[in-house]
Amino acid sequence: MAAFVWAAGSPPPELRTSSAERPRRPRGVEGPSKMASKMAPGASFAGVALTSALLRRAQQRRSRRSLREPRSVCRLRVLPDGTNEEGEAVKPIDFKLDEVEDIILYQQDLSPPCVKLRTMFKYYNLPFRAVNGRHPTSDYKKIPVLVINDRQINDSHVIVKTVVPWFTGRPMTEEEMYWEKRITYEFQPGMEVELLGNERDVARIWAQATDYIGGWQRGIIGLVVPLLKIVVESLFKSRYPDIALPSTTFGQSFRAALGERPFFGGEKPGPVDLSLFGTYVAFDGCSAVARFLQGSDLEDWHQRMMELNLSDVQTKVYGMR
Repeated sequence: MAAFVWAAGSPPPELRTSSAERPRRPRGVEGPSKMASKMAPGASFAGVALTSALLRRAQQRRSRRSLREPRSVCRLRVLPDGTNEEGEAVKPIDFKLDEVEDIILYQQDLSPPCVKLRTMFKYYNLPFRAVNGRHPTSDYKKIPVLVINDRQINDSHVIVKTVVPWFTGRPMTEEEMYWEKRITYEFQPGMEVELLGNERDVARIWAQATDYIGGWQRGIIGLVVPLLKIVVESLFKSRYPDIALPSTTFGQSFRAALGERPFFGGEKPGPVDLSLFGTYVAFDGCSAVARFLQGSDLEDWHQRMMELNLSDVQTKVYGMR
């Protein structure tokens, strides 16, 4: 999964449809104008207009997806530079660990998929350099991007599926693949919606990212958060149809699968433990994370993960051996 930059706008002419061709809105799903009207009475006209525009754009994205070929008959998408698109599988890594000259992770410090990868790399003692920002010359415009020697792999979900067998020496099991997919497409977007919908959590994230927060920033956050929650939740529901809200619905199913084991991987953490922990640990201390752990009965598991000392999420560079 990738962090992405999104902008509103009209679809190109070849993707526009007539009113007869447009899919009808499902019964019970409100239109963007009606959803925007439910904002707090103090919301500005500009805020309502922005929300309405963003929601209309999300509906356009769904309409365009319905016109595409089924994924089963589509060719794999490859970017002009030859690297994979988001979600597209890549061939296995065919060189040995001792043949690695350089590993670079293009990322952002507090991005959940980036923290997840750094957590895994640290646990498995994989040396790498972390560079904040997008890959400067790639056609892939999102993060994270991993470059091993001259081999580039895009999208955290694809990176995990590709590098875990490489540095563990074994393929991921079907069960591990199942939970990795759920963490990426159910838990992560659900947790982000909950974080961005809580005024105190947003203030904490702001302070963590900038090392400062004052009265006027808190005032802006108080005004923006109701709008932010509506927009992000709507966009994520259109982009991730399996999003887990509340996040405890995912957490409880994970807890049931964990059973009496100390870790999902058994006596030691495995890729699933590291993936889930890394997805939320940057925001440990936020109320959304506390509610997730308490409501999922995962506090003991979380404490065992914390004792591994993997949560230095602000560290920017790990030296190559």
